[in-house]
Amino acid sequence: MMPSVNRSRGRNFFNWPQSNELGLERQAPDQISFALPTAQKVTLRIFDLTGKEMAALLRNEHKTAGVHAITFEAQKLPSGIYLYRLQAGEFVETKRMVLIR
Repeated sequence: MMPSVNRSRGRNFFNWPQSNELGLERQAPDQISFALPTAQKVTLRIFDLTGKEMAALLRNEHKTAGVHAITFEAQKLPSGIYLYRLQAGEFVETKRMVLIR
């Protein structure tokens, strides 16, 4: 896995999860995982490349500290490139995924 870099409030995030940092990653074809250093309200959304929201997996939901995995059921979406975006407090990270049917 290539190290990804995200700058949030002046901090760098490399190769999540680290015990005291936020991170976002796809672990399986149908799962999106993220790590939280503290309990926070989390939003996780899927967008197409035009910016249209295709799914909201979490909407401002309270999650405890630790690693979480959310199942993404994409049966109704066509093949293509999508973006998934995690917002937790002031942290925001967006990554790309390819869906192939």
